[in-house]
Amino acid sequence: MAAQFSRNREAPLDAEDLKPLIGVELGYIETYFAIVEEEYGSVDIYLRDGLDLTAEEQASLKTQLLQ
Repeated sequence: MAAQFSRNREAPLDAEDLKPLIGVELGYIETYFAIVEEEYGSVDIYLRDGLDLTAEEQASLKTQLLQ
């Protein structure tokens, strides 16, 4: 990925330079779960009511993410 971004630059990009673009801070994830818990009570309820996912869609998502 760094090579793709380096094509139009004088100096090559280091993979470390891309971390802010492709990484995530633990605090962001913790904040997400805190907000979901506060507003919906649980992730399951958020998926159902907040994202309008059916039980089948939730099961499919879970399978895909846990592979």
